[in-house]
Amino acid sequence: VNGFGMPTLLLKLALFFGALVWLIINRVDGKAADYPFTKFKYGLLIVLAPLVVTAAVVQLLYFLNLKSDVITSCCSRMFVPEGGGVEADLASLEPNLALWLLFGGLAVMAVLAALALKFRVVQMIYGIASIVFFIISIAAIVSVISPYIYAQPHHHCPFCVIKPEYGYIGYWLYLPLFTATGFGIAAGLLSLRPALNSQGLDFNKTLQRQILISFGLFAIFGLVSLIAIWKSNLML
Repeated sequence: VNGFGMPTLLLKLALFFGALVWLIINRVDGKAADYPFTKFKYGLLIVLAPLVVTAAVVQLLYFLNLKSDVITSCCSRMFVPEGGGVEADLASLEPNLALWLLFGGLAVMAVLAALALKFRVVQMIYGIASIVFFIISIAAIVSVISPYIYAQPHHHCPFCVIKPEYGYIGYWLYLPLFTATGFGIAAGLLSLRPALNSQGLDFNKTLQRQILISFGLFAIFGLVSLIAIWKSNLML
């Protein structure tokens, strides 16, 4: 409807991940008697504060620039290869390539998770890879998974999948994916801190737990994606 829509969505996504990562780090910090991550987490909070304000301002601009006399395009018309912008780029991604990237990326995440349980340096790489895999997953949802769910090759909307007529399957896709990404980023950030065993906290085991949770949720996302494709009557 106006140029502030996509920036608002992206800022909200960044804010979501920032808040989730902060909550995870805060929980880890609270498990230790001496709160070893207090400076770190409040430093992160200072970084998040401008993001909160920016997201609120951009969202306000979005609402203020809505035109009530303009008919909003259906989502099925926005996410089409013939359109313009990011939506069209995602929808135009070749289905087979998207699936190879998705499940190939999941295999890479499995290898990184296994290595991260043993090697500290890989934990930071896993955090970065979590962001990359999230982007790949969103692209796959738009380009190929959504059409399989709708059983319509030209319907690429990533939002309608949460509707009841599709069994709320979108929640089973997005909740594990978003949470897994947050845990992965948190593990990557925590790995930048010097190794320590604080009072009541085994730092290495805590990092390993974050990575296991993250990959477990990524695996659930991959499984739900497979089920959606397998149950569909669509052949791409």
